[in-house]
Amino acid sequence: MSQLPFTVYDFFAFLAAGFVVIVATDYAFERHWLLQKDPTIVVGVFWIVAAYIVGHIIGNLSGHILDRWIVRKRLGAPEETLFRDRGPQGVRKLFPGYHDRLPERTQARILAKAEQLAEIKKPGRDLFFHSFERIKHDEATRSRLNNFLNQYGFCRNMSLALLLSALILLVGLATADMRNEGTGEYVGLASIAAAVTGIGMFYRYLKYFREYTLEVFRSYAEKDEKGGK
Repeated sequence: MSQLPFTVYDFFAFLAAGFVVIVATDYAFERHWLLQKDPTIVVGVFWIVAAYIVGHIIGNLSGHILDRWIVRKRLGAPEETLFRDRGPQGVRKLFPGYHDRLPERTQARILAKAEQLAEIKKPGRDLFFHSFERIKHDEATRSRLNNFLNQYGFCRNMSLALLLSALILLVGLATADMRNEGTGEYVGLASIAAAVTGIGMFYRYLKYFREYTLEVFRSYAEKDEKGGK
């Protein structure tokens, strides 16, 4: 086999997320799965595989919980927020950068072109799919999109992994054996650190998620000017 079966995205988006949850569980309940002095190679390989599997499960959960339930249903998908005619309302005010809109002339140019080419008259998934199909063949644009895709996938998975780790550490803190051994203070601090970092990664996820969609529409708006199809 000439190439490794793992990509850089596999490592950062899946392996790292899986390791975070496993290490948090290990530390919270003092299982000594990974936090041991002299782990063998076989044990190391086992936990790499386990972390990769757990990371995929986290990726699936983050897609449903963070992407669909929280972002698309509560905050609004970027293909909609970029075209809104008003600023964020309610809880959306906590994410002002995510709700920044496209310039009005750019919006008008995108919608006019989409109506001419595909009879699409309003923003939404139809407009996004149409725009993506038109611009995905440009190598430079595709490279930027892949970069944003990898970044927001990593941040989304790590956000959920850290928030789950915070919950796991809280459960460990609540157990009698942890309190009796006097490690509760450190577990509590670790839980707070995981929660704060998880929230921070959620904001980074929103940034790259918006940038991905913004790149699609920006490239679509300027495609003809660059000599594209």
